[in-house]
Amino acid sequence: MADPKYIASGDLYEANAALCEFAGHWDMDGDYIRCRKCDRAQLTNYAHFQFQHAQGCAVAPTSDPHPWVTFVRLVTPIIEAVEKAVPHD
Repeated sequence: MADPKYIASGDLYEANAALCEFAGHWDMDGDYIRCRKCDRAQLTNYAHFQFQHAQGCAVAPTSDPHPWVTFVRLVTPIIEAVEKAVPHD
């Protein structure tokens, strides 16, 4: 088996940086996304609803209202880069 190929891409670099920033605010917990500050979670089934922080959460006023949607947007360039790099039969 050949060594894995490193995927070099400016778009991928930007996506990785944005994903790291996102992870500073949110935790992935299976099919839940959780605010790191108030620990409130949202199930994927409710991704189209605005995230509901716990009362008094300090980051709620400036937080992403739809973190699942943002997460999908962040991983899309990564998925596309990997798809291009994977050999197809």
